[in-house]
Amino acid sequence: MWIGLSLVCWALQAQNGHEFGLMPVVNLNKKLNDNYKLNVKLETRQLLYTQDQFMFEQELVDLAPVVTRRMGVNSRLSGGFLLRRRDRQWITRSIQQFAMVQNLNSFRLGHRFVTDQTFIPDAAVSWRFRYRLSSEFPLSGLTLDPQEFYLKANNEYLYEIQGDTRDLEIRILVFLGYNFANKNKIEVGFDNRFDTFLEGQLESISWFNVTYYISI
Repeated sequence: MWIGLSLVCWALQAQNGHEFGLMPVVNLNKKLNDNYKLNVKLETRQLLYTQDQFMFEQELVDLAPVVTRRMGVNSRLSGGFLLRRRDRQWITRSIQQFAMVQNLNSFRLGHRFVTDQTFIPDAAVSWRFRYRLSSEFPLSGLTLDPQEFYLKANNEYLYEIQGDTRDLEIRILVFLGYNFANKNKIEVGFDNRFDTFLEGQLESISWFNVTYYISI
């Protein structure tokens, strides 16, 4: 995360503008058997501020079903797709993911490696390679128990190739979460994204994110 913060501070002097919006998310998890789990995520984004003006503009709607297979005690292999509605277009994306979790005393450290391919009408295929480091801390005690709050911090690096274009995006996310007694969770926080590093001009957007996790 320190590397990400350093790069962001270095590029702030060339910032080309900042945007702000809302990102409500519903994340549904269903255990299929001892080894397989289905995750379905519904996400919307509404822009509230851009180019020095306030607005309320629907940017996109995403639906992403992903099937996960347990590879070991702390590792998972996943595959799925995303269906997106944006600018009156339907966009599809295939997703491949490997994730592992380390339990270190009073917090969890997660590593996620993702490749995905985005198919946009009348445009070259976008290939993305992502790495995310995440940590989760209970705010009381050494383990996260029902009816307790926790803190989550993520740092993600995303490299994109589309035709002759290359881009690097850095994401820094901080959330306050609450673990309900029925294993459902809610997280509230900011998803900060810093883009176009490789072009020398920084574009940034902050999403106020509310995610509700449902386990059935």
